[in-house]
Parts: sequence; structure tokens; C-alpha cells
Amino acid sequence: MNNIFQSPRLKLISNFKTTCGDNYEKMYLSDLSDKLLHLKLKCYVNSLLLQVKISTNFQGNLKSIEHDNGICVLNDNTLLKTYTIDHISKLKNESQLGISLFIDWGYLLSFIDEFKNSEQLTLII
Repeated sequence: MNNIFQSPRLKLISNFKTTCGDNYEKMYLSDLSDKLLHLKLKCYVNSLLLQVKISTNFQGNLKSIEHDNGICVLNDNTLLKTYTIDHISKLKNESQLGISLFIDWGYLLSFIDEFKNSEQLTLII
């Protein structure tokens, strides 16, 4: 399917697959090494940030900062959310991944000035 006509959920999954590269198939194994768990978390957050920027033409300073126990997403100096290994370790298949990415994408969009109005957010989703 042409990427232009994909739903946001499918685009988020596609972003995740691309970010994971050859490691994508390993991301759903039940016993991931710490290295793969951290990679899964990093790919998850990067997929979200990429989709926010693509879907909104966001020009702000949305960024992520890695810590030992997670990744913080900030807009300028405002903390929007912290994602942890616990958050992504429960995602055992692509359906769960897609739903989780979609919910978190909507959450991040709610902090962008143009989308603070819930009607506008509903239209983009």
C-alpha cells in the first residue's frame, strides 16, 4: 500500500520497522536481552517523534534525552513524557505495538499548540 494512504497507526509501525532495521523480528521475542530492550525503547520513541514531525510539520524543539532507566521526550524544556523499558517490554506483537504507538502519538500531539483543540486532534487521527 502506498505510504501516503496508510493510517497513522500503520505509518507508526512502518517507522518502527524502519528504525529497528534487521532487528525488527527480534523485538517480539519473550526474552529480550537488555541491549535489545534498550534498542526497542529507542526505536519506539524515535518512531513517535518522526510521526509527530511528519504529520504536523512541527517546527518546535521536540527532542528525546536518554537516561539509564528510560527516554524523556521534551518540547523545548518541558517534559512531555518519560518512556521506560517497562512500557515497551509488554508489547509482544505488532497489534499491541500499533495500538500503543497510536495512543502515545495522540498524547504527544495534544501538547502541540495547533492540536490542543480536541476537534483538530480528532480530524488528524
